[in-house]
Amino acid sequence: MSDIANYFKYEYVPTQEEVRRCIQACEGHHTQQAIYSTFHDALTQICFGCLKVRSTIFRTPNQPSNKE
Repeated sequence: MSDIANYFKYEYVPTQEEVRRCIQACEGHHTQQAIYSTFHDALTQICFGCLKVRSTIFRTPNQPSNKE
């Protein structure tokens, strides 16, 4: 299985409202998935048109991905 980092750019967005604006901007133009985590109280958008993952979860550049 390929690593998602090879296809999508991760973009930290500080507020859920900003993520909602990104979702609305892509709506009707791109295929996307929006996910809300109650555990993290975080909103994440995966946009297949922009090839970006936008999330209120801060991820450091050196943070390893979960590889199997």
